[in-house]
Amino acid sequence: MKSWQAGLLALCGVWFAGCADFGRTEPVLGNGGNTLNTYPEGRRLVSQPAPQATVAQKPVVVRETVDLTPVNHEIAGLHADLDALREEQKGLLNRLMSLEQENESLKDQNKQLADLVAAMDQRFSEVDKGWRKQMETLSANMDRERAQRRTEMEQLGRAVSSEIERNARNVAAQQQAAAAEYRVWTVQKGDTLSAIAQVSGVSIERIKQFNGLKNNNIYIGQPLKIPNK
Repeated sequence: MKSWQAGLLALCGVWFAGCADFGRTEPVLGNGGNTLNTYPEGRRLVSQPAPQATVAQKPVVVRETVDLTPVNHEIAGLHADLDALREEQKGLLNRLMSLEQENESLKDQNKQLADLVAAMDQRFSEVDKGWRKQMETLSANMDRERAQRRTEMEQLGRAVSSEIERNARNVAAQQQAAAAEYRVWTVQKGDTLSAIAQVSGVSIERIKQFNGLKNNNIYIGQPLKIPNK
């Protein structure tokens, strides 16, 4: 057991010893030679004659001096710990307030970000709607353009077909007319204009004129138009 604890127990014993006669009264002079005994229970009894030769003696109380220095040191240490705890609590409260302010700031930033995201979503939605509308318009224009080009190509195809058919008819007619006007003679080895004219019955001059010849020279394989009579 520590010294200060033993001193504290001794101090408590002295205090209890001083309180042992609490509630009792000593004889009071001037009461007709009688004493009124009063007990701790507080009940009053019948007065009895006090003995003449008896003198009440107070009990001698021995008080022991206790060194309270360790207790005071311990109490001072507890006060210091309490002050330190208060300072720590104050620091924690300040930190808590700082965190609450940071939390409020973060809430404001989150709200600003949410508003920005909402505005961007709305803007993107508007842009998307405009883009879709433009794409639909462009697609419709392209469909109309393709239909118009298809129609033009069909018309051009019909016109080309008609032109080809007309040219073919003209060529056929010309060939028929040419066939009626002349026949083709392919020059063979040993052929001469005079021999061809004699066989065909057409003069050399007419053969030359009909084929655009400037002289009587011909070559093997040369086609010659021989006019019909």
